[in-house]
Amino acid sequence: MENKLNTVDEGTSGIEETNGDDKPFYVRDDEKSALRFQVLGIPTIIYSIVYGICLYKNLTGIMTPVFTIATVVYLWLVLPGLSADMASGKEKRKKLIPYFAGIVLLGISVFMTSDMFIIFWNYVGIILLTMTALIRFFYDEADWGVWKYMLAMLEIAFVPLFHSHMFFSDRKSCKVTGNTKIKINKNVKYVIIGIIVAIPFLIVVTFLLASADVIFFSVVNGVFDTFFNSFHISWDAVGFIILILCVLLIVYGLIAMLSVHGAAEYELTDKKCNPVTGITFCGALTAVYLLYSCIQILSLFMGERMMPEWHSYSSYAREGFYQLLYVAALNLFIVLVCNSLFTKHRVLKIVLTIMCGCTYIMIASSAIRLLMYVKKYNLTYLRLLALFALLLIAALMAGIIASIYKYDFRLVRYFIAVTSVLYIALSFAHPDYIIAKYDISHINTVQSNDFDLKYLVSNMSCDAAPAMYAFAEEIEGHGYDGNASENTKNDMYLQSYFHDVSYEYDKYDGIREFNFSRYRAYLYAERYRD
Repeated sequence: MENKLNTVDEGTSGIEETNGDDKPFYVRDDEKSALRFQVLGIPTIIYSIVYGICLYKNLTGIMTPVFTIATVVYLWLVLPGLSADMASGKEKRKKLIPYFAGIVLLGISVFMTSDMFIIFWNYVGIILLTMTALIRFFYDEADWGVWKYMLAMLEIAFVPLFHSHMFFSDRKSCKVTGNTKIKINKNVKYVIIGIIVAIPFLIVVTFLLASADVIFFSVVNGVFDTFFNSFHISWDAVGFIILILCVLLIVYGLIAMLSVHGAAEYELTDKKCNPVTGITFCGALTAVYLLYSCIQILSLFMGERMMPEWHSYSSYAREGFYQLLYVAALNLFIVLVCNSLFTKHRVLKIVLTIMCGCTYIMIASSAIRLLMYVKKYNLTYLRLLALFALLLIAALMAGIIASIYKYDFRLVRYFIAVTSVLYIALSFAHPDYIIAKYDISHINTVQSNDFDLKYLVSNMSCDAAPAMYAFAEEIEGHGYDGNASENTKNDMYLQSYFHDVSYEYDKYDGIREFNFSRYRAYLYAERYRD
């Protein structure tokens, strides 16, 4: 069945352009706006309330999976109604299942960890997967390149701020067309918009004036205290309501905007540059990379044949891994740009392929050096992330090589799939636990003198509790190959770690804040104290 929502003229946001001098330049199509409000209105209001309940001052608890499930359910319900017809919308919706699965898994990962680095990037991943799912649904993006995808992502990130009024305008259209019985004074919309616009200015101006005059500060402080105490209103209630309103206006504006502009295409020129420039540029870099790769194969992979007398092989092997990581990432960008920017040419393909091969040698060299360094100086968070970055670059480079020879290779979808799978695996692996377990397990090696439990205590989250407790049991049982004073010092570090774990668990004692990692660490802390 045809859906009238998508019969809107392109680029008009439900508005038709007229050329008469005596008519307004834009005339809103009230019927389509009213239909859009019927599809989005109530679900978006409910979603905004659920969003606030789940995430207001609570970004690490059990409510995060609830939020991600609510997001998936919301999109699952409203998207088909915004398509050209319901049947095609349901078919397009099925293609979003992998994105929805990733969103839910990242939400579960937040609940399962207390690592703030992972939690931050989980939320970034949730946002990016939601954006890519919306692009996949509303746009014909099968043949898009990386740059066109980036433009669409930027639009989704910023343009909805300028469409937040669509909730009110679509609601007004319902009143005009008689599709709802709810009566709202015509000035209410403008009053609410004025209040929303005024709030940030009021905050800034009041803060500046209060900081400039102590009497004004005292008056303002007294007014606010009296107001909130008299009406028993808390700042949390105000913040909660503001959050719900912001989510409501932004989410509604985003979905409504995409439902109108989804058929629009980004006008990127198809004109390609002369491949000779690309061949020259990449050829010069590739010549240097070939020389470097030959040296790596002969010296690092095959032994000490080319080592200078003043430099030991062990020192040589353990240096330069971060520089190689940066060069590998730079090569990924260069090959991607050159493959998109220049006209297809056989020589250019060969040069880019050789550059990719040299990049793989650099990735292998960096990984070997980094592993040797870890073996000597133990594993840290930065070193683990560097190893992950090398794995990710290697996987992405494989897709770029495929795109060099297969013109219709869907590189963006490949990038999204590979990055999502690898990152979700990392988030569920709990890097803090991996680091603690590795470092503790290598105490009894010849490098044990370089082990410092203080690093683990100071930097590891609750995720590391199982490994730390196992180490505590080892010390209590039979110690390790160190002296008694060393065991005593480590026991003091462990006491400090489990004290911090218990404190963090007690700080988040509400049902909304319940986190599996903190709870598990608290149980280990109780067992340690017993």
